[in-house]
Amino acid sequence: FGPQYEAVFDGERATFGFDHGSRCYRADLVQIYYSEGDVDAGLTLTVDITERREYERELKDRASG
Repeated sequence: FGPQYEAVFDGERATFGFDHGSRCYRADLVQIYYSEGDVDAGLTLTVDITERREYERELKDRASG
């Protein structure tokens, strides 16, 4: 995840998905500003989207079958 985290400190937001074990996650990275115009920290919000992915696969299978 290195490049995504580094991009946050360059002023960019990042969103990416990843799998861990049998679960699927989406991570959103944003900047935290404490002083004028400088990014002082990053915040990561991680959401388990496993059920959503399974539902999307079901819909795709129904549409193609």
